[in-house]
Amino acid sequence: MEILINILIALLLVATIFLYVYLIQFLKKSATAIEKLQEDVHQLKVNFDPVLSNLNSISDSIASVSNVIDNQVSTLGNLVDQVKVKIESLLNIDKKIIESFEDSPIADLYRKLKGASKGASAFWDTYKRK
Repeated sequence: MEILINILIALLLVATIFLYVYLIQFLKKSATAIEKLQEDVHQLKVNFDPVLSNLNSISDSIASVSNVIDNQVSTLGNLVDQVKVKIESLLNIDKKIIESFEDSPIADLYRKLKGASKGASAFWDTYKRK
């Protein structure tokens, strides 16, 4: 029985040796894969640095353009408000001129002359019919 136990121990030692060899090969392949992954990540970092730099400059440009557009829109809004005030002022001047003309002695004289003209015209029309 002792021989059988020795044989089983020997087989167990051989199996353990094969397991260690396989484990060493597996760890070696894993280390190689990790090194390759590390190199790929480094290469990605090197490739992405210019892209990120360009994105930063693009975002700065967009912010600058946005500020310019905001300033232009603000200026245009102010200009529209000024034009609106000027037009309202002109409309008010027109109304004031008309109101002042209606209340002036010249307008009164004009209405009287117009009435007299209509009266004379009616008189001559009536006179011609007879």
